[in-house]
Amino acid sequence: MGVSTVMASTIVFYLLLVAAGFIAGMALASLAELARAYSLSVNALKLDSIEFRGLNYTYLLTYAEIRINLTNEGPNTIYDYNHTDVIVEYVDPSGSFNVYVAPFKGGYTDALAVGVTPGWYIYAFYDAVGQPTLYRNANPQLWKPNSTMEMVIVLPSQVQAGTKVSVVVATPRGGKEYVEFTWSPG
Repeated sequence: MGVSTVMASTIVFYLLLVAAGFIAGMALASLAELARAYSLSVNALKLDSIEFRGLNYTYLLTYAEIRINLTNEGPNTIYDYNHTDVIVEYVDPSGSFNVYVAPFKGGYTDALAVGVTPGWYIYAFYDAVGQPTLYRNANPQLWKPNSTMEMVIVLPSQVQAGTKVSVVVATPRGGKEYVEFTWSPG
């Protein structure tokens, strides 16, 4: 019973080692394939790409307005304006710190200048040669590749001269842009 038991248990032990090695090899190969597939799917995503092109800001009697021109440099048409984040941060000379997450309000017309609600608006889109197409709520446009959007941000409070202002714009598919400036009387 001694030698045959030892030989049988040795054979079973070696078979278990071979089976464990086979299972471990298959698991590693499966994980490698899964990682490669994930990498390919992430690389295949076409993310938005936006770029800052111009800035203008105005101090009006009851509110402050920032106009930013952003160009769609990516391959995607951008249209989900309700989920585009616009965040404005400003610190005035007295040290008061303000962060404003501006909601999308639709089309902006000069007629809105009186009694306008704080938020961010689209004034117009400009094609590659600079031809404007005004954005209207009844007939909204898409932000096509190689076109520039003129965004109007109406702040909920006035801004003092010398205030440091930063604006972050982020689209739902990863487009992001940042601009920083010091507010000076115009």
